[in-house]
Amino acid sequence: MASGEWRASLWAKADFPETHMVIGGTALVLRDPPAAERAFREALRQDPQLIDAWTMVIRIRAAVGDREGAHAATLEALGVNPNDPALVSMLAQFDEVP
Repeated sequence: MASGEWRASLWAKADFPETHMVIGGTALVLRDPPAAERAFREALRQDPQLIDAWTMVIRIRAAVGDREGAHAATLEALGVNPNDPALVSMLAQFDEVP
């Protein structure tokens, strides 16, 4: 019952990117990377400068073995947030030998 009420309260605030960050984090705890990525992408749709959401999308892509997708997401993130230190650092990781 409480879980349903909690979900309803989240969906009532679905127009805030922070809500989708919470949903994405919950999906990760439930070991559902696709749902987590969808939630983080929705947060980014609402606020493309949300570095934490970009970081999670990149990490999810890498964790599921999609190194090319992680690299592409990093480039996409830098396109919106040029020179962000966290994203530049992540990009440097792709230049390292696997």
